[in-house]
Amino acid sequence: FRQVGPPAQEEALFGERKLVHRYSLELKGINQAGLLAYIAWVCSISGFSIRRARISTREGQVSDVFEVASSSPDAVRLLQRYINLPTHMDESSSLPSLQQLWAG
Repeated sequence: FRQVGPPAQEEALFGERKLVHRYSLELKGINQAGLLAYIAWVCSISGFSIRRARISTREGQVSDVFEVASSSPDAVRLLQRYINLPTHMDESSSLPSLQQLWAG
């Protein structure tokens, strides 16, 4: 999850202008039923709109990128209530713990 560029002024309803923050949300992992619906729901209740999405599923693995935007200053905090938002995932540090978990 990372911010894309500086906040920008965009036109809202009734000609008013709002400061909009744009983010890129990358989702990788095991494909699960309802995953896209959950992400869309979480974005919506957190105050984000999904501007664009690239959805890819191969061999049971998802690799999705969502471009989201919000004018709410609390949107990121609200989103963090529902999903963990690392700004960088270091595979070398997480892989051993996952292998240990899978090994039982």
